[in-house]
Amino acid sequence: MIVKLHETNGPTNLFITTIDRVYHVAEWCENIGKAPFDMIVCDEFQTFGNGRSKRTKSLLKLADSVPRFIGLTGTPIPNSIEQLWSEIRILDGGARLGK
Repeated sequence: MIVKLHETNGPTNLFITTIDRVYHVAEWCENIGKAPFDMIVCDEFQTFGNGRSKRTKSLLKLADSVPRFIGLTGTPIPNSIEQLWSEIRILDGGARLGK
């Protein structure tokens, strides 16, 4: 996952982490009171298909707090509609499929 920090009249800053550390990034953002990112780019987005997992809930919090979110995946092949629902919920905040 790559997140772009807010630009401050200087070069673009990147924050790179693994999907296993998403919970810690969300916790850090909560501790400082905001997510200091302009955009989140999440690779291997299909790994966030389980809506009950800690990392999916954490990514949902992060995605809701940034203006732009991009989820990268090949073809999403869910085992059930619930797996696809979680990914869509992260992308659009529940606008299409409901909360």
